[in-house]
Amino acid sequence: MANLSFSDWTGIITFFSGWILFLLKVLYDRVDKFFLKINQWKSWLSNQTSLWDLDIEYTGRLSSVILKEIDSIVKKNFQSYSSVYSSHNSLHLLVDGININSRLTEETERVDGSIIYFSNLNIDFKDIRASFRETKSLIERIVSVLNSIDDRIKSVNKIDNKKYSATIKFKKNNPYFGLYVKRLKLKNIDSFTCVFDVSPTIEDSDKVLIGKDNICIASKKLTSFQSLSLKYLALS
Repeated sequence: MANLSFSDWTGIITFFSGWILFLLKVLYDRVDKFFLKINQWKSWLSNQTSLWDLDIEYTGRLSSVILKEIDSIVKKNFQSYSSVYSSHNSLHLLVDGININSRLTEETERVDGSIIYFSNLNIDFKDIRASFRETKSLIERIVSVLNSIDDRIKSVNKIDNKKYSATIKFKKNNPYFGLYVKRLKLKNIDSFTCVFDVSPTIEDSDKVLIGKDNICIASKKLTSFQSLSLKYLALS
């Protein structure tokens, strides 16, 4: 080995480097966890900005007082706060550049000849801009606010159903896209959608939708919504 020339060492290094690159390429193409880990590193380095929309829906017997409670909770949790519009059944807030709209509607439904009265409360977080490195802290921050809203709603209202959903749109590359569409260039695909159920039980109805440039998550439980968001949106 001591008698090897510089060109010999160069050849050996080139040979082993080629094999290592080949193995890495095989792992990237065929092992999903390795593919996602590489994309996680790429996303962290590029730190691309994505656009978020969140929608939360409560159904039950809800009082209009809850809008004032939401106003108070949001005010405590965000630095920059302004109330753009408020009425007895709607509330529009602008906090840290995020639009938060809350709407309370009264509805009726006939069941077995009887009229049932119930309310729908929708809370929308619109136009949230976040870089990849901010994603995890953003999820934890929003879930903290939703936990406070949840606790307050449950303490003064009767809730029959809840639903949490989030959509994140990528400006450049969707880190999950290559898992489902292999060996095709992004520019050659007009649209793509893959929906799969990730529920631990049938009753939970947790779903993840992968699109060409977006990911959507839906769950009936805030804890599941948080874990799915961290797993699929923050890749953590």
